[in-house]
Amino acid sequence: MRRGKTLKCPSCSSEIPDESRFCLKCGKDVATPAAPAAEPQTDDGSEMFAMMCMAFAFMLFFFSLAPFFMGIW
Repeated sequence: MRRGKTLKCPSCSSEIPDESRFCLKCGKDVATPAAPAAEPQTDDGSEMFAMMCMAFAFMLFFFSLAPFFMGIW
């Protein structure tokens, strides 16, 4: 009997014949390739920029009203 190529099951890592559609150990369908994992989204900094702008606007508003309430203006 001629020994063919073997693959590794993506689920249980057992060796299975190349022509198999299912893993002999766990029964996982190996004929269809697994979907590639989605790349995690990277933060482009826009959320941090918005937070900084809001903090700056709040401080500007607060410090412009502070003299009025303190009776200096």
